[in-house]
Amino acid sequence: MHRRWTGHRRGYRAVVVAGLLLCACVTAARAGVEVELKGLDGPLKANALAALSIGRAGDEASAARVQRLHARAPDEIRLALQPFGRYAPVIRAELTRKGDEGSGDWLARYEVDPGPQVMVASVDVQVLGEGAADPGFREAVAAYPLLPGAPLDHAAHEAGKRALTAHAARKGYFDAAFDSSAVLVHVGQQRADIVVRYDSGRRYRFGPVRLKQDILDDRRVIGYVRIREGEPYDVEPLLKMQNELSTGPYFAAVEVRTRNEEAEGLDVPIDVDLTPAPTQRWEVGGGYGTDTGARAKVKATWRRLNRAGHHAEAEIEASQVEYSATGKYFVPWPYPRTELLTVLAGIGRYEPRWAESWRLIGGVTLGRARGGWRETLSLAYEREDFTVAGVDGASDLVLPGLSWTRTNADDPLVPTHGARLRLDLAGAHESVLSSVSFLQAGAEAKVIRSLSPRVRVIARGALAHIVTDDVDALPPTHRFVTGGDQSVRGYAYESLGPVNANAEITGGDTLAWASLELEFRFLASLGLAVFTDAGNAWRDGFGDLAVGPGAGLRWFSPIGIVRLDGAAGLSEDGDPLRIHLAIGPDL
Repeated sequence: MHRRWTGHRRGYRAVVVAGLLLCACVTAARAGVEVELKGLDGPLKANALAALSIGRAGDEASAARVQRLHARAPDEIRLALQPFGRYAPVIRAELTRKGDEGSGDWLARYEVDPGPQVMVASVDVQVLGEGAADPGFREAVAAYPLLPGAPLDHAAHEAGKRALTAHAARKGYFDAAFDSSAVLVHVGQQRADIVVRYDSGRRYRFGPVRLKQDILDDRRVIGYVRIREGEPYDVEPLLKMQNELSTGPYFAAVEVRTRNEEAEGLDVPIDVDLTPAPTQRWEVGGGYGTDTGARAKVKATWRRLNRAGHHAEAEIEASQVEYSATGKYFVPWPYPRTELLTVLAGIGRYEPRWAESWRLIGGVTLGRARGGWRETLSLAYEREDFTVAGVDGASDLVLPGLSWTRTNADDPLVPTHGARLRLDLAGAHESVLSSVSFLQAGAEAKVIRSLSPRVRVIARGALAHIVTDDVDALPPTHRFVTGGDQSVRGYAYESLGPVNANAEITGGDTLAWASLELEFRFLASLGLAVFTDAGNAWRDGFGDLAVGPGAGLRWFSPIGIVRLDGAAGLSEDGDPLRIHLAIGPDL
């Protein structure tokens, strides 16, 4: 019985990588020498061609060199086939001149029968040491890709080993090493025995976290740190900490480094190098939407006002239906990663086709994470002078509010699988400095699912209701109307709702709308959609639904989806067609 011992130290891995990157063509031609290889296909052929030195002989190679390389070729082919479990190939080699003897052009022919593939007879993969009881290592051992009876594939064997080393790196087994890693090939019997012994060593622990920055008090930044000294090492909380620090307003770059070389016993220090972001940021933007017309925005952000991490922003927005100026002051409270206190003030004018309103607002909000949701508590004062359907009014409201928002998406701009849900609750009472009593509750949702890589289904909708004795005392910003590119297409912006005797919209106390859309992407950046929307706003219960079926064009741009939709207003005389244009991310 002929035996051959191979393992992780063999040189075949470099050959495999090079071969898979090479196009598996029928003939590989090089300057001066043409190589013809028959009998192999796919990765076997690609690997063999990559391994042949004669294919790289060049124009100036002498006859003696070409002949030496030709003599070496059968061994190179044999070695190139071994990673695929082919240990007994039969190779016929022939070297001839393509022209006359002085031309220097050669034809090297190799006809290869790869022979039978070695089969795995036994697999013995074990993790030794402290990691033997680790569930992650157990999963990696159970998922080892070669089983008894399977064809031998050295690339799969290496992948199984990498799963062990990757888990060791993630979980802090920094001294882990292979005691043995071998494939014992019995060439005569065409079978192989695999033995892997991986000694995990001890699992390290988190040592001190050293924050390297000088722009904020450490007690503010430490709120981002999810790990505690002495806990078992795990890379996941480090990645979360890095992401949260990066997405905050303070730092332009965040580098988290595990200092294995400075470990004291099993405690590994963690260095967090923080590069400060510029203190100010200015944004100027503009756009157009069929609902709002032309619009523009100027926004200034002051990222660090003091070492406590306070920051602020001011924004001016203007469009054909609304313009406003707002300012916000943010106080991290008390841990920047989850809680933020915001003081805000603003003034604006609101002019949809059915109302006019001047609005002054001031208040405070507290946002925090709660079990995958973003919870926001608010208390605001609103003063509004308005005109609805020719009737003037004014309101003063002290509004406590509560909202919950949850968003999940596999892509922030064009998700193939995602959902957003928002729940709102707010109200006021005449006994607390308010001109009208009411309680308002609402829910809005959007769900995206993919039927195939090119087809998405998008469902969205909203439901809301106000409990009050006097809807007409409410300002227009707290009454319900609908219609437009964000709700029921086929109808103008905020053109659907209850009307008075003169057919003028007055706003309602109940809102409901829903949309179902099927989207097909026929090019990388272009798609088509068909949809049906339905909804309305009412007083004193539900009434008729306005329906708007239609179709649209989608451009998947770098800044989000550009949607051009045409929809028919079936509930209006003549079923008029309305065009809507909107730009932005899905969720």
